[in-house]
Amino acid sequence: MKLWVKQMREQRKKQIKSVDLENVRRVFEPAAHMDAVKIKKSLHQKILYWSLDETGLVFYLWTTIVFIGCFYNLVTIVIMVFEEVHRNFYEPWITCNIVFDCIFFLDLIMLTRRQFIEDGIRIKGVKEMLIHRMKSKYFYIDILCILPTDLLLYLRPGLSICRLNRLLKCYRVGEFNALTEIRTTLPNLFRISKLIFTCFIIFHWNGCLYFFISIYYNFPCMLFHIFLLHKGILSDFGIYRKQRNY
Repeated sequence: MKLWVKQMREQRKKQIKSVDLENVRRVFEPAAHMDAVKIKKSLHQKILYWSLDETGLVFYLWTTIVFIGCFYNLVTIVIMVFEEVHRNFYEPWITCNIVFDCIFFLDLIMLTRRQFIEDGIRIKGVKEMLIHRMKSKYFYIDILCILPTDLLLYLRPGLSICRLNRLLKCYRVGEFNALTEIRTTLPNLFRISKLIFTCFIIFHWNGCLYFFISIYYNFPCMLFHIFLLHKGILSDFGIYRKQRNY
């Protein structure tokens, strides 16, 4: 009798445990399954429906990379007028051109995922961001910027000026300037650096343009008095002296 009662109690305990396990599975397994589905869905949404906040760190770092590309083009497009530079650095220049052209193409795509504010609401929809970007004039400037004008280099390798359309991207330099002024803790140092950068670009272009003109008119092989007579400088100076004497 005692053995029978003991066996019945053990069987009852086993039944209770099995029922409890079954109830646990019914309650928690669907929840765990739903969590896994949510994780997969969130990863899927993050990959397909990502967007950029213009005040975020990711957008600022990307803008910095684009700024480096703009600076590269500002320096290298005109420096190829120097024969030694063209002879020694032409192939690395072509390679760097391809790299920064790819960056500019990616920037065109990235900016179509740039969040914007409409009626006080931040818009993050993919379609809305794309339409908003296409309505902007800068979208078409970006398209003109990445046109493959470099193909002209196959006809004339020295025609580096064919990359002038890449300078249309320089409007992003202004955006980099605005974002950096917000983030920097040394505003005066940044303004000094900006002034140095501006002066460097102006002097660099001025020097390259002067060298190009001197090569075009063959100034190094021209005698000074022939240059003065050819340009009419002495005749103009003589007329000016006669007018003063009168």
